[in-house]
Amino acid sequence: MLQYFQSAILLLTIFAVQKEYTEQRDCYALRVSAPHRRMRPVGSSFNNKFLYVLYRLRNTSTSNGLFSESAQRTASLLRVSPSMYFSEHYSRSGYSILDNLKQVLRERGYDPDAMCHTVWLMTLPITLGISHVNNVSVAWVYAHGRPTCTIFCTHNSSGQRHVYLVDHNKAGQVQAAAKDSGYQYTATMARAHHVSPTEPRSGYYRFTWTSPFDGGGCECKCNCQHAPRKPNFRTTVFDEHMQALLVGRLEVESVEKMNATSVVHLLKDYTFSNIKIALQFVKTGWYMHVKRGLRVHPAPPLTSSRMNPTQTGDMTGFMGLPVQPVLSRWAQRVVESVLLHTLNTRYRDVCIRFEYTDRNITPVTLLARNAGDTWPSQAIHTLHITIRSFEFYKQLLISPNPMYAVDVLTQNCEDLARVSDARLFVDIFSATRISDGRRSVAIEKLRGAYVRMVSEGTHGTHGAQNVDGKISLHVESFVSASWMTIFIITLIYLEWWLIKSFYERAGIRIIPRLTPWRPFDRLQGK
Repeated sequence: MLQYFQSAILLLTIFAVQKEYTEQRDCYALRVSAPHRRMRPVGSSFNNKFLYVLYRLRNTSTSNGLFSESAQRTASLLRVSPSMYFSEHYSRSGYSILDNLKQVLRERGYDPDAMCHTVWLMTLPITLGISHVNNVSVAWVYAHGRPTCTIFCTHNSSGQRHVYLVDHNKAGQVQAAAKDSGYQYTATMARAHHVSPTEPRSGYYRFTWTSPFDGGGCECKCNCQHAPRKPNFRTTVFDEHMQALLVGRLEVESVEKMNATSVVHLLKDYTFSNIKIALQFVKTGWYMHVKRGLRVHPAPPLTSSRMNPTQTGDMTGFMGLPVQPVLSRWAQRVVESVLLHTLNTRYRDVCIRFEYTDRNITPVTLLARNAGDTWPSQAIHTLHITIRSFEFYKQLLISPNPMYAVDVLTQNCEDLARVSDARLFVDIFSATRISDGRRSVAIEKLRGAYVRMVSEGTHGTHGAQNVDGKISLHVESFVSASWMTIFIITLIYLEWWLIKSFYERAGIRIIPRLTPWRPFDRLQGK
């Protein structure tokens, strides 16, 4: 029944859009399966199905309703956006993927006019406006009837892209694979790109692939029916000691010409798979929470031997989100401005440097200005604070006192940040005076309410017996008493209250000692 519904939706979509659905020249639709296997004792295997397209890059985009290379969302049923490939520097308006590719080759010292006569691109298109996670795209570059280079464009969830260019003319870079393996070329390249703090990209890639054409395909204008070979791939990920970590493959099951029949047949199988999975999750959740009345309790990973999943023993951090949240950004501005004022007034010989485990984030250095309004060349003392999570700034504002921040937020407990000198950290933050009594009382009440709410838990039955509601917060010498600080602390309080209320309405009860930021139980020896 669901298949008939999908087919009807697709047919209505095709007839609703008044476009030409003739056969697309130099364009093929591919059924691709992507089996992966992790080379670890506790690893897992998974196999996903995708709909790829293989087409010849041109400077001008066609107006066919089946497939087009365009930035418009309603251009065609299958669409490839030019701004999502190879480089972000040249992805401006009016640039095609072929122009972008030539600029990348020219930037790397190649002559695109000599080595880039015909280019075929295999990628994952955007289907009916629904974007997919395109993890890898491959471009074959031909010139004078032979392949000149192969380009692998990798993507990640943060929107970053990295280009691995395999030069066929460079001696020793491309090796011929075994004939019985089904692959023609093999190249090993270093994973020299840093993508995330949890994945430093150290090690090597070994690409093994086949070429869809021997000499770039049909060069005539007769719209020949010579179908390409199935371009299969295999990628092996190695660590720095050449130990295999992951083996991933792209296996092409079928290659069909891009026409209305093949597109409808392929979309019927792949387009609504995500919607079907989402409906299954909704049905399962309704049955568990409403029908059976079950409750879900968040638990740490079974393979984790630590008390808290955020606590690790190395310098590899986890920033949470690729983009810094708004509240954390405001809290960071408050902390930096207060510390800079403290350095200018009391600690003029101290330099504070905020570093991040994510190398893509620029470090921030705070220095006191001299009397002549010039930066000092060298500070006597330097306080290094390595931020492992953006949550550190928010939790620093709602901390009762600086000593609590050192004992709980740093490497001693939660490991949200790592401080080089704990005593200097406490002294500097203790010097951030509060001058206004009304603001001091407001901050004390907000912090006290937050501490009581977090310690008591959702239902107020766990951990409340050992936490005093009138805890001495010592806010008279901790963080500047500005209205911006009070406003941000209020927003943090409301954020936590809304999240807690949402989980209560959904029937999920938060257990205090299992939530990521719950240090009270551990401090009390529970």
